[in-house]
Amino acid sequence: MIESSDWYTSYPGTAWRQVAAERPPFLVDQVISGLVTLIYGQSEAGKSMLAQGLSVALTTGAPTFLGRGVTEYRTRNVAVLCGDYDDGTLYGERVERAGGDLGRLHLYDASAHLPFSRYDMLARDLTDQRADVLIIDNLSSFVPGDINQGPPCQQFFDAIGTFVRHKIAVVVLAHSSEKRAGHGQAMQDFIGHSGIKQRPSWHCLVRRGDDATTLTHHGNRGGRSETVVHLAKPDTPLYDVVSTADNDELARRKRTRSSKVKARADNISDVVLAECQGMNGKQAAALLAPRFKLAAGTIESGLSQGRYGVKQITPGAWGTVPKAA
Repeated sequence: MIESSDWYTSYPGTAWRQVAAERPPFLVDQVISGLVTLIYGQSEAGKSMLAQGLSVALTTGAPTFLGRGVTEYRTRNVAVLCGDYDDGTLYGERVERAGGDLGRLHLYDASAHLPFSRYDMLARDLTDQRADVLIIDNLSSFVPGDINQGPPCQQFFDAIGTFVRHKIAVVVLAHSSEKRAGHGQAMQDFIGHSGIKQRPSWHCLVRRGDDATTLTHHGNRGGRSETVVHLAKPDTPLYDVVSTADNDELARRKRTRSSKVKARADNISDVVLAECQGMNGKQAAALLAPRFKLAAGTIESGLSQGRYGVKQITPGAWGTVPKAA
């Protein structure tokens, strides 16, 4: 017999099988967990648009979302907790434009920090409305205090456990770093305490490119996968799938990239030894950058750290880095 309280649920013996049957691990296969999903990316990467597209698919009973199967083909009720001013209006406009069922969408505007003590009341309200999913947009609006500190983040995820216990799947939107790596691609680090990434059972990193948006899915149930999409219509949360890749394909790509990186490092090493004698690191980087299509700062840093297998033995004299035994 399953026993529940406000603090825990007890599954004696094989009772966990009943819970597993009642709550499949994914709401959308390999995209949205049946528990807590963290969708994160840089500003204007398309996180909210993605959540709005999910709302359209669920409220209309679409069999798939982003080309992935939706568990239990039926319509669902979606609630959205909006933390920015006028977000609720924007959600409603876009979901309606895309053909979503507004009768199954409930929007909450909460521009001020919603006290965690009110989450139980909200959970009961959502249960009365038979809500299946709660989208929280965005994390920083609902974590009181410094998002880089552990206790406020811990309190937030403890609080949203209330919704999970009411069998409501939770989707949390969060920001990743606005910095870019040396090759110009967006950084994948999220903003805030490490607990933000540890608590959700599933993650979706959103990276927006010039022509398409790349979604990387990963978490506790299975390896990584990737979905590349673009909007079917401007400013409307309807998507066309450009390509998909499973864990095996992503692993193959990683091996290929590693091989290419090693080959490039070997080539840089050869050029440094042959053409950069008498130059300092900055001068060598200026020569190498256009040839290898890398930022000069990235190459200079790599040379100073010996990443290309060469280093300055004496000022202006370059030699190979001894390989570790």
